[in-house]
Amino acid sequence: MRDLSKDGNFSLYSVSSLVDDISALTETTATLNDIVSVDSVTNIHSLVPKDQSEKFLILDELNLVLGDNLAVADRGEFDSEALLEEVRALKTSLSRLEKNAMSDASASLLSSITKLLSMLDNLDPVTRSQRLELVDRNMMTSFKDRIERLSDGLNASEVTIDNLPEDVRRLWLSDRGKYRVEATPREDLSDNYALQAFVDEIREAVGDKATGTAVINVGAAQAVQAAFIQAFCYALGLISILLWLVLRSFKELLVTIFPLLLAGLITSGAIVLFELKLNFANVIALPLLLGIGVDSAIHLLHRYKTELEPTRSILQTSTARAVFFSAATTTVSFGNLALTDHAGTASMGIVLTIGIISVLFCMLIVLPAMMIAFVERANP
Repeated sequence: MRDLSKDGNFSLYSVSSLVDDISALTETTATLNDIVSVDSVTNIHSLVPKDQSEKFLILDELNLVLGDNLAVADRGEFDSEALLEEVRALKTSLSRLEKNAMSDASASLLSSITKLLSMLDNLDPVTRSQRLELVDRNMMTSFKDRIERLSDGLNASEVTIDNLPEDVRRLWLSDRGKYRVEATPREDLSDNYALQAFVDEIREAVGDKATGTAVINVGAAQAVQAAFIQAFCYALGLISILLWLVLRSFKELLVTIFPLLLAGLITSGAIVLFELKLNFANVIALPLLLGIGVDSAIHLLHRYKTELEPTRSILQTSTARAVFFSAATTTVSFGNLALTDHAGTASMGIVLTIGIISVLFCMLIVLPAMMIAFVERANP
């Protein structure tokens, strides 16, 4: 669809608006045409060809030359020998033309016919008949339809809003008399900021009546962003409350939460560094990392406070090894998602893999340093 949108007038991100009457349609069309980022504006009047009288004069001249009753008679049963004779007769006629009077197209046709006849003469009758039938089918299957389309075009009638095809007309004029006007962007709007700017300009011109793929995508993106912030805040808030109920210490709560927030910051930086993009699928990874990482922090903090010998480092304990292998298996599990063909699922697997590695780094490097600096042990 993106390739098609770059090739023609079709745009993935056109914006439409409904107006109540002709005067409003004219005013809205003029307003949209004045916007710099708008390439073209289409309404039902755009479907009515301009300068129809001059075009009818051209059609009259073509009818005079070609005749106004173009038709193809039914050919009946296929006759390979008759067709072969016609091809040979065509070659003879072309060969009689003087070289200076022969066009490039005629010369090319003569060369092709000569090669075809030379190939056919070397075949047995049955094979020759089959080849001729194949050539005839490939060249002439759509010929009758093309002649009928040409005939219809030569006998065109005046086009007005009232005689537009009903299915086309209803796309631009509703049964209740509302008109649709569509604005097509001038630039490629695959970039989110450009898409947002285009929608904002259209909304400023026509208000909340603007709709279409561009408006829907922008609205969906805003909804996802709001939901992401909401999910992250809820996760952080609930985890903090539960940690406080378990630890009963604001200082220990901060020691536990800070490495998780740092891991989220590192993950966000890696996303920018590797030029990944947050989308509807992988945006949930950041709140999810809080839930994945907080249990490791609790286990390490509990081991440090209650069961760690004074001469040992927390990294020398089985708890640290358990945290490492647990994170490793989780990384492998989510990493498999990165190998899927589905782009959204793959991006979620990549972001989660980066996030879990970041969490593991913060749990085994940052958290132990903070515990030594700020947490008092029960058995020093």
